[in-house]
Amino acid sequence: MKSFLAAIAFLTRLPIRAPFTAEDVGRGAIFFPLVGAGIGGLQWALWSGAVGYLTPLVAATLVVAFGAWLTRGLHWDGLADFVDGLGGGWTREDALRIMKDSRIGAFGGLALILVVVLKVAAIEALAAPLALIVAPALARLTPVILGVALPYARGSDAPSAHTGWIALGGSTATCVGLAWVLDSLPLLGVAVGVSVLIGVIARRRLGGVTGDVLGACVELSETAMLVVAGL
Repeated sequence: MKSFLAAIAFLTRLPIRAPFTAEDVGRGAIFFPLVGAGIGGLQWALWSGAVGYLTPLVAATLVVAFGAWLTRGLHWDGLADFVDGLGGGWTREDALRIMKDSRIGAFGGLALILVVVLKVAAIEALAAPLALIVAPALARLTPVILGVALPYARGSDAPSAHTGWIALGGSTATCVGLAWVLDSLPLLGVAVGVSVLIGVIARRRLGGVTGDVLGACVELSETAMLVVAGL
C-alpha cells in the first residue's frame, strides 16, 4: 500500500501527506500505469462532459491544461530541461549542468509550445476518446523501462535506482492487459518505440537517464500515442 500511495503522490498533486523516500517511489513504479490510467480517466471524464458544450478545440485545450495541473507539470518540466540540455550542451557535463538549471531556455520553450499544440490537435481529432485513458497509462510504463534498462546519469540516489525487474514485469503486464481490453495494442508499440528512441539518445549524450529524461519520455510517448490514435 505504501508503494501505491508513493506512486500517486509522486505522479499527481493529490494530497497524500505521508513521507516517502526515493526507494518507496522506485518500488511504486509497478503502479505507475495504474496511476496513469486514473489520470487518463479524469481527462476522459472532462472531455466527455465538456465536448457537449464547447467546441472540440476548446475541450481539448482544457484536457491538456487539466492534465498539466493534475501532474504539477512534472513531465513538462522534464521535457523542457531535457531538450535544453540536448540543444545547448556540447558535452555530457554541459548537458547535465543545463538540465539541472531551473530556468527554461529557447530549446525547451520551443519544445513545450510544439508538444502542447500537437497534443491539443491530436485530442481534438480523436475518434476514440478512450485513448485519453490508454495513452497516459502506457506512457507511464516508459520511465519504468528506461529506469531498469539504463543507469542513472548523475550517479546519485534516485527512484529509478530502486526500480527493478519486478516493477517492470508488473507494470508491463498491467499495460498489456489494459491495451488488450481497450483494443489498443498498437499504442503499446508506440510507447515502447519512443522509450527505445529516448533511451538511445540519453545513453549516447548523457551516459544514462535522469528524472528529466524520464519525464520527457512520458510526455513524448503520450503525445505520440494520441497522434496515432487520432489518425
